[in-house]
Amino acid sequence: MTLSLPTIGSAQIFKISFKGTCSGTNGDGAVFKEEVNNKTLIRDYGTRAGVAATNLNKLILVFHLNADGQGGDSIDVVDKKTGAFVVSVFPMMFAQVASQTTENGVKEKRFTHVFNIYDPGNFRGTAILSQQMNFKNGKTNSFNLDGDMQWYLAPGPQNTNWFRICTGKFNSSGKPIVFE
Repeated sequence: MTLSLPTIGSAQIFKISFKGTCSGTNGDGAVFKEEVNNKTLIRDYGTRAGVAATNLNKLILVFHLNADGQGGDSIDVVDKKTGAFVVSVFPMMFAQVASQTTENGVKEKRFTHVFNIYDPGNFRGTAILSQQMNFKNGKTNSFNLDGDMQWYLAPGPQNTNWFRICTGKFNSSGKPIVFE
């Protein structure tokens, strides 16, 4: 199985808010818990992608609708000014979709697999997304997204982190971001 990395281009991209926790047991057997949010995801994935710590404030976390052109979405880190793609945090592929379409918009519930580009292979979790998109004059007028995700993280490349089980919620509303 091959994951394709998203390209920004004419895709619809929305700001999101992400909140969750990861927990595990360290080498001493003590249980630990870590917060996961926009800031921690940008820090962890941005630095892993080679962004200097002093430039992390130039990045934002976004939801990339139909990121791979085949119905797969992703949560990505991009440059907040230009929209330049930095890294895909959570590619979501192989969705099962239940939808209702009217002339004014679409309501969808998507059940999808979550992947990790730094640990390719099998999926690492699941997400359930509830999305409502309204149209006006053929363009997206409003977008609302609520997502629940569960995933696991294996130890990092230098074994600095322990195995973790994570849960998170994310949401977005508004119009697509237009970059300069």
